[in-house]
Amino acid sequence: MGESQADPDLYVRIATSVTVKKNSTQSVKFTTNGKVSAVTHSGGAGKVSVTRAGNIIRFRGLAAGNPRVKLTFKMKDAGAIVKTVTVKVKKSAASLYEGEEQTISADKSSMNFAGLEAKPLEIKVAGAETALAYHLSKTGIVDISIGENGIVTVAPKKSGSTVLELQAVADDVYNASNTVSIKITVKASENTGTDTEKNVKKAKAAKVTKLSVKAKAKKKARVTWKAVKGVSGYQIKYSMDKKFKKNVRKVTVKGAKKKAVTVKKLKAGKKYFFKIRPYTNVKDVNGKTVKTYGKWSRTVKIKAKK
Repeated sequence: MGESQADPDLYVRIATSVTVKKNSTQSVKFTTNGKVSAVTHSGGAGKVSVTRAGNIIRFRGLAAGNPRVKLTFKMKDAGAIVKTVTVKVKKSAASLYEGEEQTISADKSSMNFAGLEAKPLEIKVAGAETALAYHLSKTGIVDISIGENGIVTVAPKKSGSTVLELQAVADDVYNASNTVSIKITVKASENTGTDTEKNVKKAKAAKVTKLSVKAKAKKKARVTWKAVKGVSGYQIKYSMDKKFKKNVRKVTVKGAKKKAVTVKKLKAGKKYFFKIRPYTNVKDVNGKTVKTYGKWSRTVKIKAKK
């Protein structure tokens, strides 16, 4: 059965003739006052391939000739509109159109995202006189948004690599531009959200045991403890206030294997309270290191010596 006729008030406008050289692509924009749910094509087999990206039809020349391609625009809840485009495939780049030339350039040739939560990045495209069209060698890796003034925004979606091709489309005045390519790599963090949650939970549960504090001569104290496997270091707090609310001092000891430190400059004859907790450097999904503290040990009291 044939397609039902679209509402007569609806239209689709697209160039009736397109010129493209062999093994190259010409991007042509169509306009409509309706909603296009799908575009199918027929004709031109072996001479030209046809793909669609939004309101852009891409014609790629496969072999020299002048095939006629029938495009069927299926309108949402309103039948279909058929357009025929003659695609002139040339053997060389010589004089594709009689239109004006445009040459575009991009401010970067590659983009890298470290983590799926990384902020979107922008590509600045110069030289485009007409609308920009894009094509991804592999879809689903990133989301592309084309804004005004040649700004193309790229947002990571899942890990992988793809190549973004940008081209300024042909219209009644300008030929389609050259194509610029940007290689995009999205590298997810080694830790997924679930892994990070597990690592944080483990870090918060870690606790130091066998804390010992001995007062030494010359207002010093020797603090020892049993090392905790898998942590990044330790934080010691000491104060003359047993509730650790006033005049609290901190000592950070880096390294899981460390198990002793000497605290100096105590006040002779004063009572001091000590406690210790481990910390672990946990990477989030963006690869950012977050210091996560474990539980405090029991409190140990000493009297500083002269």
